[in-house]
Amino acid sequence: MTNEPAMIAEIVIDAEVVPTAEEPATESMHADLLESKAIQPPDSGVPRTTKVWLWWLLLPIRVTRWLLQLTSLTILLAVASTIPMLQFASLGYMLEVGKRIALGRTPRDWIPGLPKAGRLGVMAAGAYLTWLPVGLVIDYANSASIIVPGSPSARNWHIAAWLSFFLWMVHVCWAGLRGGQWHHFLWPAPIRFLKNFWRTQTWRQAEDAVWNYSVGLRIPSLMWLGFRASVGAILWLLVPSIFIIVGMQANEQPGLAGLGLVGGGMMMAVVLFYLPFLQLQMAREDRFRAIFDWRPLRHEFQRAPWAYFLAFFFTLLLAIPLYLFRIEKLPSELLWLPSLFFVLLMLPARMLVGWALRRGHRDIPTRFWLSRWAAWLLQIASVPTYLLFLYLATLTSWDGALVVLLQHTFLVPVPFLGR
Repeated sequence: MTNEPAMIAEIVIDAEVVPTAEEPATESMHADLLESKAIQPPDSGVPRTTKVWLWWLLLPIRVTRWLLQLTSLTILLAVASTIPMLQFASLGYMLEVGKRIALGRTPRDWIPGLPKAGRLGVMAAGAYLTWLPVGLVIDYANSASIIVPGSPSARNWHIAAWLSFFLWMVHVCWAGLRGGQWHHFLWPAPIRFLKNFWRTQTWRQAEDAVWNYSVGLRIPSLMWLGFRASVGAILWLLVPSIFIIVGMQANEQPGLAGLGLVGGGMMMAVVLFYLPFLQLQMAREDRFRAIFDWRPLRHEFQRAPWAYFLAFFFTLLLAIPLYLFRIEKLPSELLWLPSLFFVLLMLPARMLVGWALRRGHRDIPTRFWLSRWAAWLLQIASVPTYLLFLYLATLTSWDGALVVLLQHTFLVPVPFLGR
């Protein structure tokens, strides 16, 4: 009985002392761990050097891949420019690029959908290269039908042609189901094909992938943006174009002809000053009325006069060579050629306009008056050259005087298609 209180006291002491003794031990252990990490050399030294070497070694591959993606995107935009209604998507895409630059996005986000375009380009190139032997077999079959019609040789070649065409279709579909990479067209993976090609789940996943890919292209929104920009541009160009056309048609009335040409030319010059920037302002604000709100551009010009001048100058300069494609109507199989040049020349122009809007939208003081006046005078001096080529285009183009209204500088490349 006398020993029980002592035993209880020892238990209580142990219960109280043990937890309090563990805390300093834990803290010291963390301190030792931190000290050991501080003493050790940093782990990022060697991996960082390795990453730098890998980055430089893989740079040519990245640049090549980026160029291929950009080439695929340019071709897709050119093809879309030759298809009715999709032409608005081509113009809307270029305005979207300028809009992203105007909003101050990072260069990585300037060109949307670049990987998607690259994937589609790889699939198109893979399908074309694998089609070459199939086309050769079909050509032999047609030759056999012409040389020895109805013979067993011609029949066998026709069977081989149909069989090769069927196998090509299956091969392209299977490569697309696996992701559409270049190596998928080189090796068909026959064992995996026999296991998965016939499953319903495989085709459901392919359907979902195609749907997500199509939605990611944002074609309806780009078409709507291009359509609004085209309507706004036509409304701006309509009045000066009517004056110029009336002046050109009034051959027997010199006074009316001079009034139409001079007055229309002056109004056209004023429209040219604002319209490239108004279209991108509408895209930036996502508001159709913004294409008629020219007052903010005057204040933005005062903040970045030289950026506005460079964007305006190169927009007109890059549009001039395209008038050469309107001298004579091209065959239907070559319609993609002027549209390709349209994308190559007008896309940088939209990017420059977006860059000028971004610089002018900054909250900075206006530039010195001498700088503003110099940029403005140079901007005025660049207009007559463009108007001269526009007038020459009315004499050489199959559209005649209508080319004044249908300017590819602000519209979709509809005039390239001819009548």
